[in-house]
Amino acid sequence: MKIADYAERLFGGLAETLVSYRRLVLLATIALMAAAFWGISKVRVDTSISSIFTPQDPAYLAYTDYLSEFDSDEILYVLYETRQRDGVFDLESMRTVANLTEVLADEVPFVDKVTSLANVEFIQAVGENDIDINDLMIDLPKSQAAMEQLRPKVMAKQNYRNLVLSGDGKYAAIILEMAASRLDPLEDLKFDPQGSTLSSNLYPTVSYAKVKEILERPEYRQLEFYLTGDVSINAERNRMVTYNNAMIVIASLIVVLLLSMIFFNATWVGILGPLFIVIMSILATVGLMGLNGWAIGIFFGMVPTLLCAIGVAQSVHILIDYQRALIETHDRNVAIISAIRKVGGPCLLAASTTALSFLVMLTSQMQSMREMALYASAGVMLAFLFSVCLLAAFMSRSGANHQVKNLYQDFSIHVTVLSVIERVIGHNRKMPGLILAISFAVIIGSILGLAKLQVQVELIEDFKPSVEVRQHTEFVEDKMSGNASLVFLINSGQPDGVKNIEFMLALERLQQYADTLPLVRDSRSLVNIVKEVNQSFNQDQASYFALPAASELLAQYLLVYEFSGGEQLGDFVSLDYSNTVLKLRLAMASSQEISGVVDAMNRYIDENPIADSTVQTTGMGLLWVKIGEYVINTQVASYILVFGMIGILVSVVFGSIKVGAVSMIPNLGPIFVCMGGMGWLGIPLDHYKIMLGAIALGIAVDDTIHLVTRFRSRFLSTGNYDKAMARCLRDVGPALIITTLILVGAFATYMLSEMQTLASFGILLGTSITLALLADLYLMPCLITRLQLFGPEFDVETNDVEHIFDRFDSSRDGRGLVLD
Repeated sequence: MKIADYAERLFGGLAETLVSYRRLVLLATIALMAAAFWGISKVRVDTSISSIFTPQDPAYLAYTDYLSEFDSDEILYVLYETRQRDGVFDLESMRTVANLTEVLADEVPFVDKVTSLANVEFIQAVGENDIDINDLMIDLPKSQAAMEQLRPKVMAKQNYRNLVLSGDGKYAAIILEMAASRLDPLEDLKFDPQGSTLSSNLYPTVSYAKVKEILERPEYRQLEFYLTGDVSINAERNRMVTYNNAMIVIASLIVVLLLSMIFFNATWVGILGPLFIVIMSILATVGLMGLNGWAIGIFFGMVPTLLCAIGVAQSVHILIDYQRALIETHDRNVAIISAIRKVGGPCLLAASTTALSFLVMLTSQMQSMREMALYASAGVMLAFLFSVCLLAAFMSRSGANHQVKNLYQDFSIHVTVLSVIERVIGHNRKMPGLILAISFAVIIGSILGLAKLQVQVELIEDFKPSVEVRQHTEFVEDKMSGNASLVFLINSGQPDGVKNIEFMLALERLQQYADTLPLVRDSRSLVNIVKEVNQSFNQDQASYFALPAASELLAQYLLVYEFSGGEQLGDFVSLDYSNTVLKLRLAMASSQEISGVVDAMNRYIDENPIADSTVQTTGMGLLWVKIGEYVINTQVASYILVFGMIGILVSVVFGSIKVGAVSMIPNLGPIFVCMGGMGWLGIPLDHYKIMLGAIALGIAVDDTIHLVTRFRSRFLSTGNYDKAMARCLRDVGPALIITTLILVGAFATYMLSEMQTLASFGILLGTSITLALLADLYLMPCLITRLQLFGPEFDVETNDVEHIFDRFDSSRDGRGLVLD
């Protein structure tokens, strides 16, 4: 006995038990949902980059090492311009900025330091042997004329350029350096220590929200603000994960309801039952996340809609067979038992393959993707469990009240769906050779396009062009320095090693080389501070913006700077002067482009080593490079595993390697076509699209399993492939079409997201599922018939009782199926 046959018996017995104890099933469901709601109360949102990495990841460890000795590099950057004629040097505007700087420092949670033109460190000589370090505007000029006298001095400060002041002097910036980091423990990121772990009570959301509230106050309306930086980008991402996801789930439920009403006219229980199952599946999955400490991360956005689509698809298969059996038996209980017996096994196998497509992502080096693999696969199996158990409870009746008199109210498939199936049958009969030729030609052409696929992970392009934070970020990058950061941590090997002039000259050469690289918008190091001190000791002459000639003078400058009130040393050098950093600000670019900068810098360091020193690369920019590398690794490992494991699983279930191998063709083909098309069109893979193939295969194989199972059953009863093909498509074809329309409709709701990556993923996934439907309706039947997968044809005893479905025909009034 093949596993498929054994599964039919097993689910028949299970269905009888579920119907007999339907009240107990409902009570158990209520108890399970109570536990789920408890878990939901514990769930948190974490979309930071740090959530992607495991604690043992080398790139993550390098970044934490850097943070342990130097200040956090996370900032909220506020660019501003004024409508006044004198621009940012307008006296009244400067007073406003001075007040705003103090308010931000006092009121914004988790802020460490706020810097603007009002309080930026200003170094000037005092006599011949001393310098004075104070806030630039410690005493605001008394008049606009005095402000105009100060303007050229400020514009001449090279260390201000593209940091707090644009090169043309039209724009200025307020920089909020944060005391917190996304790597800090969760409890340290709470604004209210006794409050919840929702993003509204966590850094960076609370900091960003407060800054926006302050900037909207009436006293600052004369200024135009543009917000960017790590805090802004991550806070917006948190908001989208929290609120966009809720909107998308609601929209997908509405779409599923409407499509069900249009194409699958069942009773209100038959329509609302699957929606109830889907909602419970989503809630149970989120509850499971809370109980296991898994956060709602950057990959969570796709999961609720996937569960919605998959759960309804499972339910539709059961309901269509239920309704078919109901016409034969006029008995609800017998009908639901018959339906679960027939499709329970295929549904279980379909759910298993979909769950498997997520589980293979456990091979990923990204922590958040590993967690998603676990809770998404669990959610799929929960959706299957609820579909079988609750539909058995909903569609059956207790006692003797389970007879049905008005069949038409319980069974109607839209006539359009049925007419499409008849056309498909006709095409398969008339031109199987042409169907096979076109299919394989398209697949081969698409495989060539796979070689052109590129990986591109870009932080700001996660957002749609219409999203404000993306617009502001791109505007700021055009006017000032970049947002992506690279940090080179340089260990001199000994205390006070940084005070050696040869070391500093080598650091200067490294910094000068970095400035020649196309993506580098700004570079900062201890060299900048020393050069400015040297210039100040020499009457601010531009030619003295250079390093001193000897180590003794270098050490003296550093000592004078520190004792004169300089506050920036902690950003660039360790307490014992053994370590220092070179910080680069890069234009927002793809992980591949940033990787090019890292490679170029490492080559220069190898060719021009700093004597007796070691250099380690870190920073948020490097973490994005690593994400790009992990995307490639995940693609290779997960695809090989999921293709192989699903193929083996299908082969085992049908007891034939040949059947399993051939069944993979109409599933792999659409994925090759979709991803090959991406290669030809230049659409890159990102951290969402990398999952496209595995998820699409896990979903697409569901329909193939239902089709092959029913085709085999029909062939064994008829002994003729042509008859089996027609009856199989009339049996399961409507369900395949309806479930695909529901899946595509649900995935289309991803386009409502403000995340460009999620929206494009929804389009591509919907395209893959549509192509998979065409392959199941056309390619798979032609392959089964041409290869005679179930053995040679044979004669069977004449049977006057044709399948009940063959006694139905399409009505002319568009209502659906009616009795002849």
